[in-house]
Amino acid sequence: MVRDHGTQTSIIIIDDLHWLDEASEEFVATLADAIAMARTMLVIKSRPGYFAQWMRFSHHRQIELAELNSSDTEILVHELVGLEPKLEEIRQHIATRSPA
Repeated sequence: MVRDHGTQTSIIIIDDLHWLDEASEEFVATLADAIAMARTMLVIKSRPGYFAQWMRFSHHRQIELAELNSSDTEILVHELVGLEPKLEEIRQHIATRSPA
């Protein structure tokens, strides 16, 4: 496969950034700096209150999402798991383990 650098957009997703060790945080900082002029979007999910120095970069944008209430959680679980009666126990387990 030949990549046409400069015209392709890449997306890099990192989940649970708050669990990273020091070496991994340094890698993410280097990555965030390196992609500043690239056609790349770095999407990172972390818990509220997480902060790293690279978050001060001018190209950093933070979007805070509100927690789902119990009704929204139930709707989402139904959409993801399905409505079959045999899955009710699984849906309830997921909903009760999800913060509301």
